[in-house]
Amino acid sequence: TKGEPRNGQAEAERLVTQEKVVAMIGAYQSSVTKTASQATERLKIPYVCSDSSSPTLTERGLKYFFRVSPHDAIFARDQLNFLKDLERVKKQKVQTIAVLYENTEFGSNVGKQVLKLAPEFGYKVVADISYAANATDVTSEVGRLIKANPDVLMHASYITDAILFTKTYKEMGFN
Repeated sequence: TKGEPRNGQAEAERLVTQEKVVAMIGAYQSSVTKTASQATERLKIPYVCSDSSSPTLTERGLKYFFRVSPHDAIFARDQLNFLKDLERVKKQKVQTIAVLYENTEFGSNVGKQVLKLAPEFGYKVVADISYAANATDVTSEVGRLIKANPDVLMHASYITDAILFTKTYKEMGFN
Protein backbone atom coordinates (compact mmCIF):
# COMPACT_ATOMS: atom_id res chain seq x y z
CA THR A 1 0.00 0.00 0.00
CA LYS A 2 3.03 2.27 0.43
CA GLY A 3 1.22 3.63 3.48
CA GLU A 4 -1.46 5.25 1.33
CA PRO A 5 -5.08 4.85 2.49
CA ARG A 6 -6.39 4.84 -1.12
CA ASN A 7 -4.05 1.98 -1.96
CA GLY A 8 -5.20 0.07 1.12
CA GLN A 9 -8.81 0.31 0.08
CA ALA A 10 -8.05 -0.63 -3.53
CA GLU A 11 -5.90 -3.61 -2.51
CA ALA A 12 -8.51 -4.87 -0.05
CA GLU A 13 -11.17 -4.70 -2.77
CA ARG A 14 -8.86 -6.42 -5.28
CA LEU A 15 -7.90 -9.20 -2.88
CA VAL A 16 -11.54 -9.96 -2.09
CA THR A 17 -13.05 -9.61 -5.56
CA GLN A 18 -10.20 -10.98 -7.70
CA GLU A 19 -8.12 -13.19 -5.42
CA LYS A 20 -11.20 -14.42 -3.51
CA VAL A 21 -9.65 -14.11 -0.03
CA VAL A 22 -12.04 -14.97 2.80
CA ALA A 23 -10.42 -12.80 5.50
CA MET A 24 -7.80 -10.06 5.84
CA ILE A 25 -5.11 -9.29 8.42
CA GLY A 26 -3.26 -5.97 8.66
CA ALA A 27 -2.26 -3.26 8.19
CA TYR A 28 0.66 -1.44 9.74
CA GLN A 29 -0.67 2.11 9.32
CA SER A 30 -3.95 2.97 11.04
CA SER A 31 -5.04 5.17 8.13
CA VAL A 32 -4.61 2.22 5.73
CA THR A 33 -6.46 -0.11 8.08
CA LYS A 34 -9.29 2.41 8.27
CA THR A 35 -9.97 2.44 4.51
CA ALA A 36 -9.17 -1.23 3.89
CA SER A 37 -11.52 -2.34 6.66
CA GLN A 38 -14.28 -0.12 5.29
CA ALA A 39 -13.95 -2.03 2.03
CA THR A 40 -13.99 -5.44 3.73
CA GLU A 41 -16.99 -4.42 5.83
CA ARG A 42 -18.89 -3.50 2.68
CA LEU A 43 -17.88 -6.85 1.14
CA LYS A 44 -18.73 -8.77 4.36
CA ILE A 45 -15.20 -10.13 4.83
CA PRO A 46 -13.62 -10.35 8.32
CA TYR A 47 -10.74 -7.96 8.93
CA VAL A 48 -8.34 -8.75 11.79
CA CYS A 49 -6.46 -5.68 12.94
CA SER A 50 -3.05 -6.96 13.96
CA ASP A 51 -0.90 -3.82 14.25
CA SER A 52 -2.80 -0.58 13.77
CA SER A 53 -3.29 1.10 17.11
CA SER A 54 -5.76 3.93 16.57
CA PRO A 55 -8.63 3.54 19.06
CA THR A 56 -11.07 5.02 16.54
CA LEU A 57 -10.83 1.87 14.44
CA THR A 58 -12.90 -0.11 16.92
CA GLU A 59 -15.27 2.74 17.64
CA ARG A 60 -16.93 2.63 14.23
CA GLY A 61 -19.36 -0.20 15.01
CA LEU A 62 -18.17 -2.47 12.20
CA LYS A 63 -19.51 -6.01 12.31
CA TYR A 64 -16.56 -7.66 10.49
CA PHE A 65 -13.69 -5.78 12.19
CA PHE A 66 -11.67 -7.34 15.04
CA ARG A 67 -8.69 -5.95 17.00
CA VAL A 68 -6.17 -8.35 18.57
CA SER A 69 -3.71 -5.85 20.06
CA PRO A 70 -3.88 -2.85 22.39
CA HIS A 71 -4.83 0.59 21.12
CA ASP A 72 -3.19 3.96 21.68
CA ALA A 73 -5.17 4.85 24.82
CA ILE A 74 -3.81 1.71 26.48
CA PHE A 75 -0.27 2.43 25.25
CA ALA A 76 -0.47 6.05 26.46
CA ARG A 77 -1.67 5.01 29.92
CA ASP A 78 1.11 2.39 30.11
CA GLN A 79 3.75 4.95 29.08
CA LEU A 80 2.57 7.40 31.72
CA ASN A 81 2.51 4.63 34.33
CA PHE A 82 6.09 3.84 33.31
CA LEU A 83 7.06 7.45 34.01
CA LYS A 84 5.50 7.18 37.47
CA ASP A 85 7.46 3.96 38.06
CA LEU A 86 10.63 5.69 36.89
CA GLU A 87 10.01 8.46 39.41
CA ARG A 88 9.41 5.94 42.21
CA VAL A 89 12.28 3.55 41.44
CA LYS A 90 14.95 5.89 40.08
CA LYS A 91 13.91 8.89 42.18
CA GLN A 92 13.88 10.92 38.98
CA LYS A 93 11.13 13.54 39.15
CA VAL A 94 9.16 14.10 35.94
CA GLN A 95 7.03 17.22 35.92
CA THR A 96 6.79 18.31 32.31
CA ILE A 97 6.27 16.45 29.06
CA ALA A 98 6.22 17.39 25.41
CA VAL A 99 4.02 15.55 22.94
CA LEU A 100 5.26 15.22 19.35
CA TYR A 101 3.30 13.25 16.76
CA GLU A 102 2.81 12.82 13.05
CA ASN A 103 -0.53 14.00 11.67
CA THR A 104 -2.08 10.80 10.34
CA GLU A 105 -4.64 8.57 12.05
CA PHE A 106 -1.93 6.93 14.19
CA GLY A 107 0.02 9.92 15.45
CA SER A 108 -2.97 12.20 15.93
CA ASN A 109 -4.64 9.61 18.15
CA VAL A 110 -1.48 9.02 20.18
CA GLY A 111 -1.18 12.76 20.74
CA LYS A 112 -4.84 13.05 21.69
CA GLN A 113 -4.57 10.21 24.22
CA VAL A 114 -1.39 11.50 25.88
CA LEU A 115 -2.81 15.04 26.10
CA LYS A 116 -5.99 13.68 27.64
CA LEU A 117 -4.23 11.50 30.24
CA ALA A 118 -1.23 13.66 31.21
CA PRO A 119 -3.11 15.82 33.75
CA GLU A 120 -4.52 12.70 35.42
CA PHE A 121 -0.92 11.63 36.11
CA GLY A 122 0.11 15.09 37.29
CA TYR A 123 2.18 16.05 34.26
CA LYS A 124 2.21 19.49 32.70
CA VAL A 125 2.31 19.47 28.89
CA VAL A 126 4.77 22.15 27.80
CA ALA A 127 4.61 21.42 24.06
CA ASP A 128 1.94 19.89 21.81
CA ILE A 129 3.50 19.52 18.37
CA SER A 130 1.90 17.92 15.33
CA TYR A 131 3.94 17.61 12.14
CA ALA A 132 3.35 16.43 8.58
CA ALA A 133 4.07 12.73 8.19
CA ASN A 134 7.09 11.98 5.96
CA ALA A 135 8.60 15.35 6.73
CA THR A 136 11.88 16.31 5.10
CA ASP A 137 12.93 19.02 7.59
CA VAL A 138 12.04 19.04 11.28
CA THR A 139 14.33 21.77 12.58
CA SER A 140 11.35 23.98 13.45
CA GLU A 141 9.73 21.24 15.53
CA VAL A 142 12.99 20.40 17.31
CA GLY A 143 13.54 24.12 17.96
CA ARG A 144 10.15 24.27 19.66
CA LEU A 145 11.10 21.25 21.78
CA ILE A 146 14.36 22.87 22.83
CA LYS A 147 12.50 26.04 23.81
CA ALA A 148 9.88 24.04 25.78
CA ASN A 149 12.62 22.10 27.63
CA PRO A 150 10.46 19.13 28.75
CA ASP A 151 11.60 16.52 31.24
CA VAL A 152 10.27 13.84 28.88
CA LEU A 153 9.31 13.71 25.22
CA MET A 154 6.42 11.47 24.15
CA HIS A 155 7.01 10.93 20.42
CA ALA A 156 4.76 9.06 17.97
CA SER A 157 6.05 8.57 14.45
CA TYR A 158 6.80 5.98 11.83
CA ILE A 159 10.39 4.89 11.24
CA THR A 160 11.52 7.36 8.55
CA ASP A 161 10.29 10.31 10.60
CA ALA A 162 11.83 8.88 13.77
CA ILE A 163 15.21 8.59 12.05
CA LEU A 164 15.01 12.18 10.77
CA PHE A 165 14.04 13.46 14.22
CA THR A 166 16.82 11.50 15.92
CA LYS A 167 19.43 12.94 13.55
CA THR A 168 18.02 16.44 14.05
CA TYR A 169 17.97 16.02 17.85
CA LYS A 170 21.66 15.16 17.73
CA GLU A 171 22.52 18.02 15.34
CA MET A 172 20.64 20.56 17.45
CA GLY A 173 21.66 19.19 20.85
CA PHE A 174 18.22 18.11 22.09
CA ASN A 175 18.29 15.42 24.79
